[in-house]
Order: sequence, then structure tokens, then C-alpha cells
Amino acid sequence: MKNRALIWNLVAMISCILIFSCDDANDDDGGQCWDENWLIGTWEGNTPSTIEPYSNTKIRIVFTEVNLERIDTIPGNTSTVWSYNGTFTWDVDSATWSMQFRHTNHPQPDYNVIGFNCTTLNTATMNLVSLRVRDTLASAEPSHVINLDYELISYDGKVPEYIDFYGDVEIYYNGNQLEAQYPPQEGSMIRMTKK
Repeated sequence: MKNRALIWNLVAMISCILIFSCDDANDDDGGQCWDENWLIGTWEGNTPSTIEPYSNTKIRIVFTEVNLERIDTIPGNTSTVWSYNGTFTWDVDSATWSMQFRHTNHPQPDYNVIGFNCTTLNTATMNLVSLRVRDTLASAEPSHVINLDYELISYDGKVPEYIDFYGDVEIYYNGNQLEAQYPPQEGSMIRMTKK
């Protein structure tokens, strides 16, 4: 019984060190949310060349405005949600398709909204970007459904130089669905950089 308690204490201590650093004296900005304007501007990238269909498809996202949606206090932590206005463009170089996303669509799930959620975790933050863009007309041909996510635990409070989105893109042509899946692993995500 004594050994079991010792093992659980060691597991808890190692988890604390690995996940939260358990150092309240840490002077970095890891526990501070990124400024909500970090996404404002133009981001561009290409789908991976190794994933079909839609390999090397150029994407552009222009963020123009941000809106605070809510702040939730969790014991010892804060979760803040913002959503954005802007334009998502698929296949920039050829058969261009664009759709506006608006903060007024929040909290409707899956309906032309891009949200950023930051949750403080002691000396780190959990940062999530959720992108849900689709055609607003049921009769659109082809019809696009884009569901992408990004997540990063930040220990230094610095915004990233790029975003690696994972998720899926579905495009419907004449009743047929073509879908590309981008799993959350190196080389399979859609990397977007700020221009």
C-alpha cells in the first residue's frame, strides 16, 4: 500500500512538472492570453502536396475585425473567446471560391465563423482556433464545407509565426462528395503564415 501511494505521488509530481511546470515564481508570460488582434491581417498557405484531392491548393484568410464573445472563469483559470470578421478564399490561383465569416454568427456551430479561445493554465495557455466556413446557399454548385482547427499550448506568451490547421475539406459536385482529411500530424496539416 505504501509503494502504491509513493508511485501515485511520483506520477502527480512528474505530471505537474511536465504539464504545468508547477513554478509560480516563473517570470515568463506563459499564463497570459495572446492579444486578440494577433490574427488580424492576411494569412496564406497551401494544402499539403501529399494529400488528395486538393493537393497544393492555395488558401487565403483575411481577418479584418475581432469581437469579444465571452469570458468564463474556471477555478484558477480564465477562458476567453473571440470571433472574427473577414473573408476565406479557397483555391486562390484558379477556381477561386470566397466566403465571408462574421462574428455575429457566433455561437452558431459550423456556420461561417472563426473563433479563438484562450484558456490560462498557470504558467501556460491553451490556444484554440476553430474555422467553420461553408456555402450559405443550399443550391450552391459546387458546395464547400471547410472545418479546420488549430491548437497550441504556449509557455512563453508569444504568438506563433504560422498556424498548422488540421481537419477536413468537403466539396460537393453534382451530388458527389470529394473530401480531403488533414490529420493533426507533421506534414499533413495546412500551414498558414501571416503576410
